[in-house]
Amino acid sequence: MIEILAEGSVSDFTEDDITDLQNFFAAQLGVDPSKVTIVIVPASVKIVATIIADDMAQAETLRTTATAALGSTPQAVTSFLRSSGVSVRALDVPVVQTKVVVLVGPPSPPPAVPVGAIVGGVIGGIFPTLIAAGAYYMYKKKKMAKTTYPA
Repeated sequence: MIEILAEGSVSDFTEDDITDLQNFFAAQLGVDPSKVTIVIVPASVKIVATIIADDMAQAETLRTTATAALGSTPQAVTSFLRSSGVSVRALDVPVVQTKVVVLVGPPSPPPAVPVGAIVGGVIGGIFPTLIAAGAYYMYKKKKMAKTTYPA
């Protein structure tokens, strides 16, 4: 991300100026213009250029290239910006920094319902109960068969 403090107001920058700056930064840094975003923020005027890098090595190369191209004085930054075709005067040296943005994906789906375990648990719970009931019935039936009553 490159932040340049310049004089003027946000209304001084047309859509064409922003597009010109976007294309200029892309050309100077050797990246596709779709990877460059220009935002004009009030503060006198703060020009914020965000360049998306594919990896940390490219990000470091872009930071080094931008720092060298922009220079270390407000006059050098003014000269750099004017060569884009946009008339602007820098008030301070730019801030060039690398930020790591972690992209968070969607959450993983919930685990599948363990149907086999549920069926096994139900059968495992019912089957011994039926066996115990059957054994009790047989025991009672056998006991009743042996009982004799006086005549």
